[in-house]
Amino acid sequence: ESEPLKSLDTIADPEVKEYFVADEPTLKAWKDARAAVKAAKLSPQTVSVLTTMAAAGQSFRMARVLESLTEILVATSPIAEVTVQSAVELSAAQKKDVVGTLASYLPASKKETNVV
Repeated sequence: ESEPLKSLDTIADPEVKEYFVADEPTLKAWKDARAAVKAAKLSPQTVSVLTTMAAAGQSFRMARVLESLTEILVATSPIAEVTVQSAVELSAAQKKDVVGTLASYLPASKKETNVV
């Protein structure tokens, strides 16, 4: 599928240009967003939800929907993502101790810990 908007000059309707695209930076952001969506390889169900939201004029709600979905995925994931910061590189034994200690702080639903 080719990009429908190449430049502001390809938009004939002045109202569309003014209200939906506005300027070159906005057009670039729109094109970047389309490229990111294509690269995400979304499932047909996800594409359907996004298309339905857009058709209903609810695209402005997508950021909050994605935030909520991310929260749900993190909460239901059996993997706990943990970032440990140290002034010096931890040894393998120290990393093992950190992972072992973290287990006592995490909910039982977290079966695996990914420490970075």
